[in-house]
Amino acid sequence: MLPGLAVSTVLRSRGYGVRLWLAGRPVEDRLVAEWSGEVCRIRSSGLPTGSAMGRLLALPGYVRTAFACRRAMRGSVPDALLAMGGYASVGPVLAARMLRRPVVLHEGNAIPGRAVQALARLADTIALAFEEAGAHLRHPRVVLTGFPLRHDIEAAAAARRAGTRRKPVNEAWSPDVTTVLVLGGSQGASSLNDRVSSGIAAFTRSGRAVQVIHLAGKTDVEAVRQTYAAANVPHDVRPFMEDIWNAYAASDLVVARSGGSTCAEIRAFGLPSILIPLPCAARDHQHANARMMARSGRVEILPEDALENDSLPDCLGRILDGTAADAEPGRECVGAAEAVADLIEKMVAR
Repeated sequence: MLPGLAVSTVLRSRGYGVRLWLAGRPVEDRLVAEWSGEVCRIRSSGLPTGSAMGRLLALPGYVRTAFACRRAMRGSVPDALLAMGGYASVGPVLAARMLRRPVVLHEGNAIPGRAVQALARLADTIALAFEEAGAHLRHPRVVLTGFPLRHDIEAAAAARRAGTRRKPVNEAWSPDVTTVLVLGGSQGASSLNDRVSSGIAAFTRSGRAVQVIHLAGKTDVEAVRQTYAAANVPHDVRPFMEDIWNAYAASDLVVARSGGSTCAEIRAFGLPSILIPLPCAARDHQHANARMMARSGRVEILPEDALENDSLPDCLGRILDGTAADAEPGRECVGAAEAVADLIEKMVAR
């Protein structure tokens, strides 16, 4: 959703009209609250897993969605379609192909999702956040663009890499104390929130001073606050942050899952990180993302079950003591929204 908005903003700045196609999920309403352009909401469901019979039974629903999208597009036929890879892409991509419109797919993970693999044959071009994803897609036109980030994040990341780190925007964040940013997920991730906060509290008992910015989701905010308070760890615990770039800019280390957007943001800021892949992620793509991230250095991969022991305090110590490999700033992420917009413009020009 967010990478699609980033590309849409670039296209609108170039004078194009942009229509957003949404899957009807509640979280989308918050994300597009400031979008002033056209929005089309469609009924979508996830691609079924399991038996061939289950997939076969799901086909009529996707066919109905595709024809509904085609009816919606006929009133204003698009010059091109950008699909960001989720299951909501299926209907619009099929509709665009029925109308003989060019399609650009974007894959944000190191292992492509089932929607991208299913739709790859219908795409004119596939844009990638991780080069490694191309090995899983047999397509003649695969382009490494990076992961589109909103302008605010790119600007803050550029300032960080240039050494012009700003004073923290929040008075609760001291510029003189090592700051750990924990991304527990806007929808909450109770096991991660509980184990990470406990691990950081244990780390500080050795005499190490850190402060924590922890985004815990709505459910776990109070429990996480109590854990830090009991250990006398300075903390700012919130459900989520709209201006997440300020938290990145103020931080020295990130502890997070390894979804595509999180990896892209960490790479853009060039921050060291401890990545805890979601064990149940489709096709185990978060482990693959984390492995690709580890190639840049100062990235520790920590399986979730390892949080039960003292692994997190040990990881924190290795990174903050500088004994992990040197970090490599992720400049390849900057300009991804513009790169994807360029691909779409080329489709339109042809």
